Amino acid sequence: RWEREFAIFVREQVALTLFACKSPMLIGTVNEDRAAFVARLQHHQRELRDAAISKLQQRYANRLKAAENKLARAEQTIENKATRAQRQQMNSAIAIGTTVLGAFMGRKMNSRYAVNSAGRAMRNVSRIGQSRQDMQQAKDQAERMRDELLALEGELQQELSTLEAKFSGIALPVETVEISPKSNNIVHSAYGLLWLPYRQ
Repeated sequence: RWEREFAIFVREQVALTLFACKSPMLIGTVNEDRAAFVARLQHHQRELRDAAISKLQQRYANRLKAAENKLARAEQTIENKATRAQRQQMNSAIAIGTTVLGAFMGRKMNSRYAVNSAGRAMRNVSRIGQSRQDMQQAKDQAERMRDELLALEGELQQELSTLEAKFSGIALPVETVEISPKSNNIVHSAYGLLWLPYRQ
């Protein structure tokens, strides 16, 4: 009878007290003091923050990579167009110079050759103007790509700052929870009566 009453006493009066936090959800372990639990809770919170930051950066990674690739292609286009424009300018200068020099040197040229030479020079001049226009368009396109990339990086930084503020502003309230044992979880390996004699 006393053994049964002892089990009832344990079930009703003896509870395991643990530290806990509801958000983020974490519960202490047996014999863990408050300081150790708070340190573990803060570490857990940092891990949650780092995971959220990593997830956000991964979400932006593809968009940033695509924007960087677009900008690199636009800059390569500018370089190609600049090279082409320089080559056309040189060809035009040579053609005009040849025509003018021929006229000054008194070279006898038939009218057909002179017209063709002048025509080539004019076409080269026209191509130079078109090349400059194309190059300006490519520069404008690259500038737009650069602005898009900067805007995307700014957006990422803004979201990272918001995330940091969110995690740093979270309070970590620590409370205690009591877990009472169930009858089928109470096991005593030995039970007896101990008599301690004393002198009054």
